[in-house]
Amino acid sequence: TEASLDNQVSWWFGHAEYQLNSQWTFNAGLMLERSSLSQAGLVLPRLSGHYHIDDQHTLRAIYSTGSRQPTLYENRGRAFIRGINIPVTFYGVYASGGLDAEINRSFELGYHWQPSRQVHLDLRLFQERYSDYIGTFYRVAPDLQTMLPDHQVLDFANDNPITVKGLEAQWDWRNRSGTRLFASYALTAIDASGTRFDAGYEDSTPR
Repeated sequence: TEASLDNQVSWWFGHAEYQLNSQWTFNAGLMLERSSLSQAGLVLPRLSGHYHIDDQHTLRAIYSTGSRQPTLYENRGRAFIRGINIPVTFYGVYASGGLDAEINRSFELGYHWQPSRQVHLDLRLFQERYSDYIGTFYRVAPDLQTMLPDHQVLDFANDNPITVKGLEAQWDWRNRSGTRLFASYALTAIDASGTRFDAGYEDSTPR
C-alpha cells in the first residue's frame, strides 16, 4: 500500500529493591504497556529473591513476564507480484490482522559461585510459557489470485501456548594479564504439543 501505517507503543515501568539483611535481597518490578496496533493494555510484573549463603555462593528465584507486540507486517502485511503490462496480482502473503501480543511468563532457579574476582560460575534452570505466540500458517483465500496452488496464502495468527524448559551453565575465568576463558552450555526442550499449526516449533532449537 502507498498509505502511511504507524504503530505507537508506550511503556511505563518502575523497580524497587529491598534488603532484608546481609543474606536476603528482594526485587520487584512492574511495566505497563500499550500498543495502538493491538489496542491492548498489558500489566507485566517481575519478582526476584536472592539468598547470599556467604560471600561466594548465591541462590536466586525469579518470576518475570514479558511481551512482544505484533509488527505492522504481521498485522497488515501483503506480499505479491503485480503484472506491469497486464492487470493481475498474485499474492503470497495476506495478513488477516487482529493479532494479540505474545506474553511470556518465565520462572528461573539459579546458583552463582564466585570464589574470586577472576572466576564466575552461573547455573540456571528455567521454564518459559508463551501465550498467544504469533505463528505462521497457510490458509485458503478463494477470492485472491495466489502464488501457491489451491488459492493458499501465508498468514499470521496467535497460536496456543508453547512451553520452553532448559538448563544453562556459564563459566568465566580471567587472569591479571588479560587472558579470558569463557565456556557455556545449554540444554533446551520445547513442548508445542497443543499448538494448532504444524510449524516445527520443537525442532526450532538445538538440543
